[in-house]
Amino acid sequence: MAIILTFIFPVNLVNAENNIQPLKEENQLDNIPMGVIANGRNVISSISVKAKEDGTKAINYDNWLLPLEPILQALKFTKQDLPDGKWQLRSSYLLVQVDPHKFINDPELGLAITPKQIEELLGIKSKFNLIEYAVEFELKNFDDNSEQYIETPVILDGLPVIKSPRLNIANIEQKINLSGTGKGNLNSQGDLSVVGTIYKSSYYLKINQPDLTDSTSWKISEGQIFKPETYTDYIIGSQPTFWRNSENVTGDYWGVTTIFRDGFSPFLDKFGNGGSVNPQQRLQAAQIKYTISGRAEPGTLVRLVISERGDRFIAEKLIDNTGIYRFENIPYGGQLGNNYYIFKYPKGQLTATPIKERANIDVLPGELEVGTSSLIVSGGLRRLSNNDLWGNFGDVTGGIAYKKGIAEGFTLGLGVIYDQQWKASGDFIFQPKKIPLRVILSALYGDKLDLNSNVSLKLGNIFDFNYNSDRTNQRYQILLRPLRGVNIDANSDNLSSRIKLNWYITPELELFNNNESVKPSEFGVSWRFNKRNFSTSIRLSRDVENQWRYNLNQTIGKLQLTQNLDDLGWNNEVLYDLTGNDNGQTGHAILLKYNTREINKNNDNFAQLSWRYRSKNKDRDGAYKLEAELGYGTGSQGGGIIASIGTTIIPKLLLRARYEGASLTNADSSFRIEITSSVNTINGFSSGDRKGDALRQNGGILLKGAYPNIAQLKNSGFEPSEINSKDLFIINNQPLKSYQVDQAGDSLLVKLPPGKYRIDLDPAGYPTDFQPSFETAAIEVIPGTYTPVIAEFIPSYTVSGVVKDNQGNPVGGAKIEAITTGKPPVSSITNEGGVYYLERLQRGNYKLSISGEKSAPDHIIVDEKSPAFKELNLILK
Repeated sequence: MAIILTFIFPVNLVNAENNIQPLKEENQLDNIPMGVIANGRNVISSISVKAKEDGTKAINYDNWLLPLEPILQALKFTKQDLPDGKWQLRSSYLLVQVDPHKFINDPELGLAITPKQIEELLGIKSKFNLIEYAVEFELKNFDDNSEQYIETPVILDGLPVIKSPRLNIANIEQKINLSGTGKGNLNSQGDLSVVGTIYKSSYYLKINQPDLTDSTSWKISEGQIFKPETYTDYIIGSQPTFWRNSENVTGDYWGVTTIFRDGFSPFLDKFGNGGSVNPQQRLQAAQIKYTISGRAEPGTLVRLVISERGDRFIAEKLIDNTGIYRFENIPYGGQLGNNYYIFKYPKGQLTATPIKERANIDVLPGELEVGTSSLIVSGGLRRLSNNDLWGNFGDVTGGIAYKKGIAEGFTLGLGVIYDQQWKASGDFIFQPKKIPLRVILSALYGDKLDLNSNVSLKLGNIFDFNYNSDRTNQRYQILLRPLRGVNIDANSDNLSSRIKLNWYITPELELFNNNESVKPSEFGVSWRFNKRNFSTSIRLSRDVENQWRYNLNQTIGKLQLTQNLDDLGWNNEVLYDLTGNDNGQTGHAILLKYNTREINKNNDNFAQLSWRYRSKNKDRDGAYKLEAELGYGTGSQGGGIIASIGTTIIPKLLLRARYEGASLTNADSSFRIEITSSVNTINGFSSGDRKGDALRQNGGILLKGAYPNIAQLKNSGFEPSEINSKDLFIINNQPLKSYQVDQAGDSLLVKLPPGKYRIDLDPAGYPTDFQPSFETAAIEVIPGTYTPVIAEFIPSYTVSGVVKDNQGNPVGGAKIEAITTGKPPVSSITNEGGVYYLERLQRGNYKLSISGEKSAPDHIIVDEKSPAFKELNLILK
């Protein structure tokens, strides 16, 4: 019966199911062709609609029937079927879920929607345009510029592998410090360090030189071999212990440590800034995945975004009737960091201002993801004295510890230590999801309990509580923000208690009060003002004992004034910028200084006038290429010339020297010379990295683009253009600007954690008429060295012409193939005119064929005498 009724009365039956009353006879709709206009543009010239009008106006416009699919396309909505039978409609400004059963199933239009439904469901108003005879919509001019973050997988399978050096000396560094006075006292100290690679491991040796002139005083301060693997590490030599040292334990630790990680990788600095190897750092997880959940009004679009800007989101959810959202397996730490936010868009409207909530969860030290674990085993000796080169070794010590992620935000660890006595160790790390509480407890128990604790509680932006304790001290801190602009900081330790009050009346004006149990109470005011070529920052305070403190930083054009007054003295500096660069930080400047100092009833003063120069350029370690100062100073202790110079212009050398004829507190002249010489052996004994110890636990890639023989190429008519390596190389799908890159001559040094990386060459960086020796490769990076990656560019030749048959007619759609031994074939398909292009040919003797048939000529020779472009017409035999 239902089928029969549907057949006879299809529209009325479906309308009844959707609680839509049948139209009265005088309001019955007609099938009319009509256009569709959106924001003044005719997007559909003609479409069938069910409508009614009297020649002057629309009749019963809210209930007109418009075909659903074409209207959604005209309004730029996409449709997605959901598992519960609903549809998800998305545009650049709206995301909603709708029940398709609410639409009308018209026998002529199919699924149809009314203007009233469009306004209620999609928030889009419309009207009947009688002149254009069209339905006209008012769309919101909004483009959602945010994009979903999707990490591109790095594919290494099947790529040729460029291996790292197995044995080398990567960096040698010698530091020399010379100092003395006019009385002839000369001190010479230094440090010599070497870092390199020995079979996939880094080695590091540092010799302390208390007296450069006496080699018997030299001592080995550090010596270590480090071999990291994906889930296992080996550390041999000097190293920190993974447990805390007891009060009565002396001497540094030399031993063998093995670390096993199950289910996680250690934290790695993307920029390769390493330094000394600490076993505790190798037990720190790079990432921990959490579930982020919460509540929102049904119909709200909730996005999990990476930063407060909201331009990249990880996931989104349109809230259903449950009002609950959940984002699972969200990584904290690593590349994405911890700065997550929840953006809530009411009613799915992306044009609305979202409600922003922070969703930050810090990865706590030692915290592990649920189900992952770590095991560390270490044993060795204490070096009890260091009176000779190696020192004397004595007490045996060692330990074993196991740690596991029990649940989300909950990690436990247990261990046994022997360090002059047997001790049990334990770690408790707790970070519950629904309470802003963080607890880190680390305990050692031998003859007594040694407990380190770190407890924090954060209640929004109003209240912070922090408690830290160890065997020597206890520290409390309470931060209160009761009103906007008012901050109260109360903290205490074993030495004193402090309460600080800051009241920001405006962003520029601040009142403050500092109270400390061992110092007089202090009241003051701070004011900041900044405008083009004029800025002021002043801080003035007075304590209850009438001691004034004063700080001023004033800039007026090229003139800068700095003043500081406290209970020790008064410091004044006036700087005039002669160059007009960076507020006097670079270029030429004149400095006038006057300082006073009152210590033990001695009142000293010193005035100085000097010229200073700083180069605009810095080296890759942040030091000015050239820095110099020359002047004269005089005061209560005497006077004399003041001169200094610092430069990194000399290859492989950092030089700093300073001479003072007198100073504020000393009448004797003095000098100091600092020399640091670093040699990088990877790039042919070039200038080294003065932070060479970064290679102790990291490695890197040396990148270089090169030509094989420039002179020979020029004789052949090629003009090699400059190879810009920064635009040429791509590492793990990221441009070089995403990494820390240092220039070393004609090469680039990129520090990276150990592992395998994908290198791609961007064709946009290829020199004209050249092709590289490789386009994609997997690069092995190990600690202690840079892996050389040299893209050698060789000439690339092009042969072009027209293919004709025996009658002289062009042959279109033919496959021209050039084949030579040891190289992949090069092919081209002719166009309708028979024109072909054989591009990127290398030198060799090529056999030619046309669609598998013989060609005349049947071969071509490409050698050093060949032009970069050659025309050659072919005949199909």
